[in-house]
Parts: sequence; structure tokens; C-alpha cells
Amino acid sequence: MDINVGKTKYTLFGTTNPHPLSLKLRGIPVGPGKAPKLLGITFQNYRGMSTHVVQTRQRMNFRLLQLAAISSITWGSKRDILRAFYLTLVQAQTLYGFEIWYWDAAPTSRKLLDAGQNKACRTIAGIPYGCRSADALREARLLPLEITAMIRSLKYLMRCQTRGGSLKESAEQVHHETHPVREFYARIMKIYPTLVIEPRGPTSTDTNSTVR
Repeated sequence: MDINVGKTKYTLFGTTNPHPLSLKLRGIPVGPGKAPKLLGITFQNYRGMSTHVVQTRQRMNFRLLQLAAISSITWGSKRDILRAFYLTLVQAQTLYGFEIWYWDAAPTSRKLLDAGQNKACRTIAGIPYGCRSADALREARLLPLEITAMIRSLKYLMRCQTRGGSLKESAEQVHHETHPVREFYARIMKIYPTLVIEPRGPTSTDTNSTVR
């Protein structure tokens, strides 16, 4: 595999030093990258997801302009149509993988995303600016982003547990005992103590599972 030296960057996580290392590749110095993008998610060399959240909100604003365009009175779009547009072309596109990185985002970053969804709710329901966020969510029939992230993360955790093996171990490490998702999972299993989810096959890649 041929590596493009000019496009190669390095990131040393856990430090705020702008030049922590001096690396060379084929005798050419390699520069640092403060915000590498992996699988569509922008990471920071220090803790937090503020950079990725800002980029996500920018993409969300562009999609919301499209949502506002089809919500014209002349077109006569209904709430169900606008809601489907938001879920498919706004939330699914801009919030890719947010059930994973949402929990590492700061409260201010989460509020930035909530403001974007509240703006979409007002467009879907056709209500004026300044209304309560809870009322806007109820009129648009949308869940808060924190609840949406909780449900998606819980589905991911249970899916990994049904596959077993390394997938189960990695999911349990990501969602540790004090993680909100694990606490939510523990409350559900306490209500249904007879529910047992077991992997059907011996391999960790088997997607089939048995629920009793």
C-alpha cells in the first residue's frame, strides 16, 4: 500500500501541546492534526466532541433549510410528510453514529443539537418561535435527542450481547456499569427477570439469537 506522505497527519490524544512529537515518514516531516475524522466522526486530541457537534449542527442547518422550503403554504405539506422528511434526510444523515459520541459531548454541545431539533419541530408543526420545547416536540411527535440516543444505544448493547464473544465484551466496556445506558438496561431487566437473551451460534459473528 502506497502512503501519501503529504496527506498524512498524526494526532496524539490527551495533550494540548500543539507540537508534541517530531515524526518523519520517508525523511519528510509529518505534521500534526488536531481534529482527525474517522468513519465520518471528527475527534479531538483532547476530551470532548465540541468540534464534531459544531460541524453536525452546520450540516443540520443546511438540511433544515430544505425542510423549510418544502413546508411552504403553497405546497401544503402535512406534518406527517415533514416529519418523515426530517427523520430520513435530517436526523439520519446529520446524526450519524450519535448514539456513540453523544455521551461524550458536553452539556453545552448537547443543547446545541437540541436547539437544532427544536427548530425542526417548529417547522414541522407550524408553530411560532418562542414556544416551549416540550410542546414543540409533542406537536411534531418527536423524542428528545437524549431519549433517542438512549434507545439506540440500548439496541446496540443488546444486539452485541446476542452475538456474544468480543462484541459483547467491547459493548460492556463502552457501556460500563455507571453508564446511563447500562443503568437503563438494568432497570428493564429488573422488570422482566425471566427474559434471557443468548447467542444461538458458537461464533461471535452469528447474528441469530434466541430470546426466551
